[in-house]
Amino acid sequence: EEEAVVRPYTPISTNRDIGTFDLLIKAYPDGKASSAITSLEVGSNKVSFLHIPPNVKIQYPFDQPKFIGMIAGGTGITPMMQALHALLGE
Repeated sequence: EEEAVVRPYTPISTNRDIGTFDLLIKAYPDGKASSAITSLEVGSNKVSFLHIPPNVKIQYPFDQPKFIGMIAGGTGITPMMQALHALLGE
Protein backbone atom coordinates (compact mmCIF):
# COMPACT_ATOMS: atom_id res chain seq x y z
CA GLU A 1 0.00 0.00 0.00
CA GLU A 2 1.31 3.45 -0.93
CA GLU A 3 1.99 6.08 1.69
CA ALA A 4 -0.36 9.09 1.57
CA VAL A 5 1.39 12.36 0.74
CA VAL A 6 -0.29 15.59 1.88
CA ARG A 7 0.61 18.95 0.35
CA PRO A 8 -1.29 22.25 0.69
CA TYR A 9 -1.67 23.42 -2.94
CA THR A 10 -3.53 26.66 -3.66
CA PRO A 11 -5.84 26.52 -6.67
CA ILE A 12 -5.25 29.28 -9.24
CA SER A 13 -8.73 28.87 -10.73
CA THR A 14 -11.72 30.90 -9.63
CA ASN A 15 -14.89 29.92 -7.76
CA ARG A 16 -16.77 30.16 -11.08
CA ASP A 17 -15.18 26.88 -12.14
CA ILE A 18 -17.61 24.20 -10.99
CA GLY A 19 -16.39 20.61 -10.77
CA THR A 20 -12.80 21.44 -11.73
CA PHE A 21 -9.83 23.44 -10.51
CA ASP A 22 -6.36 24.40 -11.74
CA LEU A 23 -3.15 24.03 -9.77
CA LEU A 24 0.28 25.54 -10.41
CA ILE A 25 2.85 23.01 -9.23
CA LYS A 26 6.61 23.33 -9.41
CA ALA A 27 8.23 19.96 -10.10
CA TYR A 28 11.03 19.06 -7.73
CA PRO A 29 13.19 16.09 -8.84
CA ASP A 30 13.08 14.51 -5.37
CA GLY A 31 9.61 15.76 -4.39
CA LYS A 32 7.13 12.98 -3.65
CA ALA A 33 3.96 14.90 -4.50
CA SER A 34 5.26 17.11 -7.31
CA SER A 35 7.02 14.23 -9.08
CA ALA A 36 3.91 12.05 -8.89
CA ILE A 37 1.59 14.80 -10.16
CA THR A 38 3.81 16.13 -12.95
CA SER A 39 4.42 12.61 -14.29
CA LEU A 40 0.68 11.94 -14.82
CA GLU A 41 -0.88 11.78 -18.26
CA VAL A 42 -3.61 14.31 -19.09
CA GLY A 43 -6.96 12.91 -17.93
CA SER A 44 -5.41 10.50 -15.45
CA ASN A 45 -7.40 9.78 -12.31
CA LYS A 46 -4.60 8.26 -10.25
CA VAL A 47 -4.45 11.14 -7.76
CA SER A 48 -7.14 11.87 -5.20
CA PHE A 49 -7.55 15.31 -3.69
CA LEU A 50 -9.11 15.97 -0.33
CA HIS A 51 -9.96 19.27 1.33
CA ILE A 52 -8.84 19.15 4.92
CA PRO A 53 -10.34 21.80 7.28
CA PRO A 54 -7.10 23.68 8.12
CA ASN A 55 -6.24 23.96 4.40
CA VAL A 56 -9.49 25.22 2.83
CA LYS A 57 -9.01 28.72 1.45
CA ILE A 58 -11.85 31.07 0.56
CA GLN A 59 -11.48 33.83 -2.00
CA TYR A 60 -11.91 37.34 -0.67
CA PRO A 61 -14.84 39.22 -2.24
CA PHE A 62 -12.80 42.11 -3.64
CA ASP A 63 -15.72 44.19 -5.05
CA GLN A 64 -14.09 46.93 -7.16
CA PRO A 65 -10.96 47.93 -5.23
CA LYS A 66 -9.35 51.27 -6.13
CA PHE A 67 -5.79 50.15 -5.46
CA ILE A 68 -4.15 46.84 -4.63
CA GLY A 69 -0.42 46.33 -4.14
CA MET A 70 1.05 42.84 -4.25
CA ILE A 71 4.50 41.53 -3.49
CA ALA A 72 4.99 37.78 -3.70
CA GLY A 73 7.64 35.18 -4.23
CA GLY A 74 8.05 31.45 -3.88
CA THR A 75 4.92 29.80 -2.56
CA GLY A 76 3.18 33.19 -2.39
CA ILE A 77 2.84 33.34 -6.18
CA THR A 78 -0.20 31.05 -6.44
CA PRO A 79 -2.37 32.91 -3.89
CA MET A 80 -1.56 36.13 -5.78
CA MET A 81 -2.55 34.51 -9.09
CA GLN A 82 -5.83 33.41 -7.52
CA ALA A 83 -6.48 36.97 -6.31
CA LEU A 84 -5.65 38.41 -9.75
CA HIS A 85 -8.04 35.97 -11.42
CA ALA A 86 -10.78 37.15 -9.06
CA LEU A 87 -9.97 40.82 -9.67
CA LEU A 88 -9.36 40.80 -13.41
CA GLY A 89 -11.52 37.88 -14.52
CA GLU A 90 -10.24 35.24 -16.86
